[in-house]
Amino acid sequence: MEIILDRQLSKNEARKKAIQYSEEHQTGKSVVMAVAGATDSKIDYQAFEKGDGHMCTLFEEIAKESESKGRAEEIIDLGFEFGLSEDDILNRLQKKLDVPFQKAQEYLNMFKKQTI
Repeated sequence: MEIILDRQLSKNEARKKAIQYSEEHQTGKSVVMAVAGATDSKIDYQAFEKGDGHMCTLFEEIAKESESKGRAEEIIDLGFEFGLSEDDILNRLQKKLDVPFQKAQEYLNMFKKQTI
C-alpha cells in the first residue's frame, strides 16, 4: 500500500514496484482486497480469481483511483478557494478527470466537507 500511495513515484513506477513486490511475496487475494479497501478502490475481484496476470491490472486500478482522488481533492479545494459554484466544480471534475457526473458528485461529497 505504501508503494501505491507514494506520490513521489510516477504511476508506472508505483505499478511496477507493487507488481514486483507482489510477485516476490506471493501476495494473496486477501492482501489485495485489504489494499483496495484501504485506498477505497473499486476492483473487479472476479478478475483476480481467474489466475496469474491479473495482479498488474488490479494494482493499476488501485493506483489510478488513488491518483484520481488526489486530483479531485485539488480541483475541489481550488474551486472553493476561487469561489466557484458546486455546479462549476462538478463540471471541472468531469472534464479534468474524465469521469461521469455521478463519480464527480461522489468526489465532491467526499472532499467538500474538508475544504469548507
